[in-house]
Amino acid sequence: MSYLDPYIANIDQATIDVLEHPVFSSFIEESEVVVVTYDSGDGTQYQARALSKDAVGDVLSRLIEAARNAGVDLKDWICSPKNFDLCGKLDSTPGQLMRQLNDFLNNNWTQATTNTLGVIAAFSQLVNAVVLGKFLAILAALSFIGNEIINLCNCN
Repeated sequence: MSYLDPYIANIDQATIDVLEHPVFSSFIEESEVVVVTYDSGDGTQYQARALSKDAVGDVLSRLIEAARNAGVDLKDWICSPKNFDLCGKLDSTPGQLMRQLNDFLNNNWTQATTNTLGVIAAFSQLVNAVVLGKFLAILAALSFIGNEIINLCNCN
């Protein structure tokens, strides 16, 4: 099972998991956290703290800016027709597109380039593949909440 699978099944889970992730937590303000009722799918419900869906775009913007300052232009990676070309892939189903984005980010992030190492140094909590894999899965999932990824790339 990939880190992305739970988010394809229930994208809202990303708004809960993002609060516990050491990289994302530094980009989230307390005022952006809400309490949500989560239905686990088996008839049980529980309440959890989650990132407000209204704040997803702001958090992603802060993260993308920090990555840019560290030498990696995630927006270009995702949007440019030379790279992932999100706008050109919008005819894919959301789950398929999320998987493609996650695979693309994994492949690009794990290549040993100077820029990649710069971002990993900037996000010093990314010390192992487990943390990195979960980070990329949450990033891919959050990007689809409220069509933030479409807004990022200015797709029509």
